[in-house]
Amino acid sequence: MSSTTRILGFFSLQLVKKSDPELCEAPKSLIPSLQYILTVSLVDRHQDISTDRWYRLDRAKESSAGVWKGVFVSGKHSHRPPLVNRKTGSERPNPKTLDESEKELTHFALAFFNDEIGLLLEERRSGVSVDDITYYLNWAVGVYYGVNQINCDWKIVSMSVPSQGFINEINKMKRVSSATLFVSKDLLSSQFLRFSKRTESVAEELELKVPSKLRKDIKQLAVDMARAHKKKLVARLRVSGTSRAGSTIILDTGKLRQKDYIKTEVDETTGIVKSEPLLNTMEKIVLERW
Repeated sequence: MSSTTRILGFFSLQLVKKSDPELCEAPKSLIPSLQYILTVSLVDRHQDISTDRWYRLDRAKESSAGVWKGVFVSGKHSHRPPLVNRKTGSERPNPKTLDESEKELTHFALAFFNDEIGLLLEERRSGVSVDDITYYLNWAVGVYYGVNQINCDWKIVSMSVPSQGFINEINKMKRVSSATLFVSKDLLSSQFLRFSKRTESVAEELELKVPSKLRKDIKQLAVDMARAHKKKLVARLRVSGTSRAGSTIILDTGKLRQKDYIKTEVDETTGIVKSEPLLNTMEKIVLERW
């Protein structure tokens, strides 16, 4: 069985009132728009990302646990270079037309809570970004409310997770295997180290990586480092380890959001990720982490 590693990003969606940004609409108010847009023809669901890239919500379904799992499809058109065989080096004309695209999949899971929607998103360079999804969902809401001639007084806003609570996210981890401190290069010439002051050619930030011993946990040390970062004694902190579900996690105060790295199955004939196993894993993670 072939497998590949996928990056999962954590985001929070809120339905912010247009009349008063301090107020929010109930998160489940989005669901009727999701249900409606899935009844529209595939062509009419298309939106443009750029002049040569498009995307659409291909499918989505609510699970028994109340999580909406689905797939965005995207593609790049107006581009058909010759095909080259990597084993022989031979070339042949590309059979696709300029209107056709290679089908790219971006998987997601939405969990609805009292004050926010948790979005777990497969992150790929050739896929759909959180900004693209936010735009698309706002467009879908506009279509649904327009068809029903209802005034919509809210819009969807996306935020990275965690924007706060870095220490809480560390404590949720099963094990911390390494922590990397980023400190100012001024430390080299400080009274503490008293190295040369000739640091013009040195990078602005220095990295100090602290690995754990084999199969040991340095979670408490990582928490102490996070407290030092909070007091601005450390410029930045990156923590790596595993979740209780067994997936790899990287927390980075520089990015202020969480990522999971998971292995998932690949179709050996097409090289495309198998959707159902990945979506089932994403459902478990989104329920566990929020």
